[in-house]
Amino acid sequence: LAVVTAYGLLLPKPILEATKYGCLNIHPSLLPRWRGAAPLPHAIMAGDKETGVCIMQLDEGMDTGPILKKQVYPLNSTITCGELHDTMKEIGADMLLEVIDNIESVVPEIQSPESAATHAAKINKQDGKLDFAKGAKELRNLVHGLSPVPCAFFELNGELFKVLRAEVVAGDPAKDVEIGTVVDDKLTIVCGDGNCLRPLIVQKQGKKPMEAKIFLNGNRIPQGTILQCTTPLP
Repeated sequence: LAVVTAYGLLLPKPILEATKYGCLNIHPSLLPRWRGAAPLPHAIMAGDKETGVCIMQLDEGMDTGPILKKQVYPLNSTITCGELHDTMKEIGADMLLEVIDNIESVVPEIQSPESAATHAAKINKQDGKLDFAKGAKELRNLVHGLSPVPCAFFELNGELFKVLRAEVVAGDPAKDVEIGTVVDDKLTIVCGDGNCLRPLIVQKQGKKPMEAKIFLNGNRIPQGTILQCTTPLP
């Protein structure tokens, strides 16, 4: 028996067949949904209501092998990728030990339906660009899916600010206001669906993350400011 986790490459067939029970892998999604390199961020960014962990037997495909054990985990609108990762690794470790203890009696389950398969592509820094023309819920999910790394971000006066947590504020303050406009003294930003995104934890370049209320004490972003993202993240 061999165990592989967070390896990121396909194993050759001789390695897969080198042991009696093959190679086991902990995969943090409900396969076949979110096969690939970054299942946790994609589950949050997509607004999934649940995710989970699969203990699977590797084959020659990308996360296509049979499932030995699966556990569902509910998602809410406040969880970040970092928090989810810490939970999934604990669940996955316990599940793996249980599967190993019962390996002779575990019955592999073929992933199905194949039509439900989705691909969790690798995340890069530019994926974090906050385009306020999008809906507020979509942007909140982006913020949480990319927190704590690589982080969602916006630009102001040529400087980039990361957002590590945010909430959606319903639309009245955004009526007839240009997209990307700050509409109050709490950094509430108009989005394309008429609702607003309000950052709750912000990080200035070279500084530590801090609550938006504290951040705004030393970084004035007045009502009426229009935020854009035009500079690439270094």
